[in-house]
Amino acid sequence: MSQSFIQVKDTLEETWKRIDELSKQKGTLRGTPTGFKALDNILAGLQKSDLIILAARPSLGKSSLACDIAKNVAMKYKIPVGIFSLEMSRDQIIDRLLAAEADVDLWKLRTGHLSDQGQDNDFERIQRAMAQLSEAPIFIDDIIAKNLLQMRAMARRLMSQKGLGLIIIDYLQLMEHRNPNLNMLQQVTENSKGLKSMAKEFNIPILALSQLSRAVEQRMPPIPRLSDLRESGCLTGDALITRADTGERFKIKDLVGKTNIPVHSLDENWQVVEKKVSKVFSTGQKEVFELKTKSGFSIKASANHPFLRVNGWSRVDELKKGDRIATPQKIKISSPKNELNNDEVILLAHLLGDGCILPRQPYHYTSADWEDIQVVAKTAKKLFKIESKIIKQKNWWHVYLKSPYHLTHKTHHPITLWYEKLGLQRVRSYEKEMPEAVFSLSEKKVALFLKHLWATDGSISFRKCKKNGVEAKNFTGAIYYASTSLKLALSIKELLLRFEVRSKLSEVRKASYRPCYHINIDGKNHQLNFLTKIGCYGEKSKVGINLMEKLKVIKENTNLDVWPKEIWKFFIDPIRQEKNISWRELSAGIETSYCGSTLFKNGIGFKRMKRIA
Repeated sequence: MSQSFIQVKDTLEETWKRIDELSKQKGTLRGTPTGFKALDNILAGLQKSDLIILAARPSLGKSSLACDIAKNVAMKYKIPVGIFSLEMSRDQIIDRLLAAEADVDLWKLRTGHLSDQGQDNDFERIQRAMAQLSEAPIFIDDIIAKNLLQMRAMARRLMSQKGLGLIIIDYLQLMEHRNPNLNMLQQVTENSKGLKSMAKEFNIPILALSQLSRAVEQRMPPIPRLSDLRESGCLTGDALITRADTGERFKIKDLVGKTNIPVHSLDENWQVVEKKVSKVFSTGQKEVFELKTKSGFSIKASANHPFLRVNGWSRVDELKKGDRIATPQKIKISSPKNELNNDEVILLAHLLGDGCILPRQPYHYTSADWEDIQVVAKTAKKLFKIESKIIKQKNWWHVYLKSPYHLTHKTHHPITLWYEKLGLQRVRSYEKEMPEAVFSLSEKKVALFLKHLWATDGSISFRKCKKNGVEAKNFTGAIYYASTSLKLALSIKELLLRFEVRSKLSEVRKASYRPCYHINIDGKNHQLNFLTKIGCYGEKSKVGINLMEKLKVIKENTNLDVWPKEIWKFFIDPIRQEKNISWRELSAGIETSYCGSTLFKNGIGFKRMKRIA
């Protein structure tokens, strides 16, 4: 190194010349103009050697704004722009640039719904825009440069060949690091330092897009802070993520490094919608907490992972016993795979429930319902050409599923091969699991699966209620599924959400027995949903039909499906004030007696909430 320090006096003359020049050119920008006057007025343009972070929550327009800045810089001011796109393809970027310049709706451009007549001739606009964009010095890389070294090399080459006045990176969290073992915070920190060094080396501004953590949504007003650039909390590697398109479930650790995964998310209206995860990454080892709900949901997360409450997002370490958090009312799968036919769905349901498929034991199925026995024998023959042997014992039957061909150490039973294909282990009842193929079935086939599964260890009944030990006129229905396998029970609970059926997991213990897990369906609406959309096969279906008719005429228990009382303060009151409605008028509108502040002491049932909406 030939020089380590520069004395201030040696740079003062150069500084004076720069200040004098700026004074003579009042109104001009010192930095690279963005084309947005208000922004340029605040920043005086994008300054040379600066690293500028453009950050927001997902799907709020970061990429669109960056594309507009690139278009303005290149087309209005003829300054070369380099774009490193780690998220979108070059075709997607070109579509955005073209739609913006042609003033054509991006959806129309992507779907081909374009007008070719009159003043609104989209094709003419697009042709003019293409002619203008063809002269714009915009250079896009969406393939090669994934890490800082590659970006630096490509930027240096572009600088020498075409010149370069601005670099845009979309986005920071998707940049690879030379040490993938670092957690995401460390990787982003190191990459940010490298980008700042790169901006100084080339003496140009670098605009890096970044995602904000969910912490910004937890405060009012939601004004971002620098700390929001940090990660917003983590789940453990064994957490199951459901694809919103196919319904397949994957452990989050198996998705590390993958991008654009469709998942279920929450929009601003509290609706469960399909969105894409930009990238799944590991953040190393952390202290985690297990969160359990009264209904039986459980999840392990880091202390800073947020969960939604009525009054906003709260970190795990801010939650206390009794707090209510949001859980989905219904889960919808957009593009199910349907890899099982109806016969496979039926046989699988019965074997998971009352089947005995164990190594070195005769495969068989047991039931006290003759209809169940018949359907198992029928589907086994249709699928695998098995001639079942049915044996009666007391008040139940056994169906022995003998192989249709001779077995050797290399020739396996067709059901064994089927289980292997489904990824199922031949285990005892308390170790049974549901194959992933079930989760990628359509709603109709999931209903068929649950209908036949309920015929095994499910229960549907009703009895008269008792008050002070005396039978009352009204009655209560009981619908539940019992299993000694916790994994199987939780899978059933998850599948019921496809039909907007809420359930509760409870553990039943008896001395000298393994714990049994019940998936209980409570409440008139949820029981009716189950009986009308799913139902049961065999003898139990008759009880279900009877119960369904009785449920239609009974009064609903309003203590179930209740929004917390805080909903009055955080949601209803602000809207009431905006609409300039008094509490007395609101009470009359929702057919409720006005009772002053007493109204706010109680939660709100779903029916009343719909009346308010």
